[in-house]
Amino acid sequence: NLLLVKGDVYQYINKCSRQFDIVFADAPYADPRLSEIPALVFQAGLLKSGAWLVVEHSHHNDFSQDPNFKELRKYGSVHFSFFQAE
Repeated sequence: NLLLVKGDVYQYINKCSRQFDIVFADAPYADPRLSEIPALVFQAGLLKSGAWLVVEHSHHNDFSQDPNFKELRKYGSVHFSFFQAE
């Protein structure tokens, strides 16, 4: 099943009570809170065990020190950081 949510990611994280196999976050690159998304998703328990969080971002963001960070993929100026739940 697929659930597409278009809205404020921070409000959704705070009210969501579901768990997912994959979460894709495509926040605006200029969002000053974009770097908070991985920690918020993991703190809220939104991912099932072994599930993935993918965050789309620019080269200005570096998530490599996050404890759940697994991989960075670059496609031109678009970067995707992959995080995995334990």
